[in-house]
Amino acid sequence: MKSKINRIMFFMGLTSLIFPTFCGALADNAIDISDKILKVKEPVLFHCISPNSFAVFDWGEKKLKFFNWSFELQRAITLSMGEGPGEIKQSVLSACVVNEKTYLIGLMEKRINVYDRKGLFIKAMKLDFIPKKMVCYEDKLYIFNVSFLAKKKSPLLGKIINLNLKNSEKDIILKDDLELNKSFNGNPVLLGLSSIFDVGDNKKIYLLISTANVLFEIGENGKLIDKTNLPYKERIVFRTIKGNDEEQRVISVLDWYQDMKVLKNVVYTCFLKHLKKDKKTGRDIYHTYVIKHLENSKYSEKIFDGNFVIIGEYKENLFLFNTESYQVLNVKLTEW
Repeated sequence: MKSKINRIMFFMGLTSLIFPTFCGALADNAIDISDKILKVKEPVLFHCISPNSFAVFDWGEKKLKFFNWSFELQRAITLSMGEGPGEIKQSVLSACVVNEKTYLIGLMEKRINVYDRKGLFIKAMKLDFIPKKMVCYEDKLYIFNVSFLAKKKSPLLGKIINLNLKNSEKDIILKDDLELNKSFNGNPVLLGLSSIFDVGDNKKIYLLISTANVLFEIGENGKLIDKTNLPYKERIVFRTIKGNDEEQRVISVLDWYQDMKVLKNVVYTCFLKHLKKDKKTGRDIYHTYVIKHLENSKYSEKIFDGNFVIIGEYKENLFLFNTESYQVLNVKLTEW
């Protein structure tokens, strides 16, 4: 039988959408590591929910855990897996806390689950789209969705919804914005896997498109304020895996921007760069470039050996998380 390519597989660094697991010693120009170990089994995503605390979804225990900046567990919400009221189908994408209530969106779900401080389910707020991420500012939720594969005629098919929790009013801030579409020159991009979204204290919206190597700064009214080309480019490798009677087309994204946080109106990104594959263990070895974005496309960076994401900022300290050892690094922003 003649072989054929009948399936396309996408890998982010040969992993799924949860954290890749690579680790190593610190790079030469990195800061000292702290001795803090975060007590979680299988962390998936971090969310800064207040100036004094952050949350992480622990997939291993199916709990949304809340920590203070001494990395002590304060409380937890146990989540049931399923499709019933208050349940999550697969995993947690985003969580926000407003006025002691926790707002949570799950992977591929058209709703926001609302819980009280003790973790009791209050209600579900239905959406007419599948959200990708949610962040909060004051009494508003900013909800972002985007198609996994945009069409040629409209490369950016995402929209950003501003949901006012006081009166439940919804404003569409961004929807098929023409100014952003022009930046792609009509070319389709894989926005679903490569887009990162956050909102600053200045209420500006920041949208990073890794495949297009660009960072957009968008105003509350949805108008494009600025467009910055990112310092490093995503690297994709195509290969074919042959089976008995078929072939699989595999797309591996080796270098990419895997995290972005806007802290005190400063954008920080994590760019994961593939170095090599360890011949003994078979592991892929990475460096993480933590980049502080400045004005006029300028930037400053620190390089770490291993795979890191940003937890958040507290008292002029930027906290990073090693996704394999679960160790926390402390970068003093006063020295950066």
